Amino acid sequence: MIISGLLSVYLLPDLWNWLYTNGTAVQALSSVLAVVVGIVTIIVLRITWKAINRQAAAAEEQTKASYALIKAAEEQTKATIETAAAAKEQGRLLALQYEQSLAPLIVARRVFGEPGNGLPMLELKNIGTGVAVDVEVIFYEVEIAATNMIYPSIRFDPSTLGPGETNAIGLPTSSDGFLTIRYRGTDRLERFTVFHIIGTISQKHWVQQGTGFVSLQPATVASNTPGL
Repeated sequence: MIISGLLSVYLLPDLWNWLYTNGTAVQALSSVLAVVVGIVTIIVLRITWKAINRQAAAAEEQTKASYALIKAAEEQTKATIETAAAAKEQGRLLALQYEQSLAPLIVARRVFGEPGNGLPMLELKNIGTGVAVDVEVIFYEVEIAATNMIYPSIRFDPSTLGPGETNAIGLPTSSDGFLTIRYRGTDRLERFTVFHIIGTISQKHWVQQGTGFVSLQPATVASNTPGL
């Protein structure tokens, strides 16, 4: 109480007098301080902005690096898949090549019996490298698109022909001039040889592949030549 009284009596009048006398200087000093504070604020804000920009740039680079890693992983996965597919296809081709290396191939021709007999015969020869089994003769030209149809046929005797083996039976009759020899290999794939009795048309050879059939190079052996 006493101190406040003393301040009000002795100091405040002097303070007011000083401020009144030096008011312009105080105001100038305040302006300078405001400018300094503003400059400091700008500097701090600029430093903060640069720091934020550096962080953003670092984050962007990190994102780019992550994308690059993801892309590299995708490319590696794609390459792995392509390599596996190529290996699978190569294995399939090797298996097919192996099967075909052991595949039978029957060619047919019309021959005649011993002198004095002269009856026409159907001669079959296996010129392939595998055994032909379940050999039968169909009395028509089989439609490859309709192999599941029931055709009149006879079982060739013997019904098995090894590589290089030849055998003959009496020539069956055919209403359309064609005979079809149906047989299988040890791979159980169905095969067909379409044979024209008179021998004026080249033979056709078909082999099962998947659910369909593919044509093999036709044999050009004439049906009435003296030998194969």
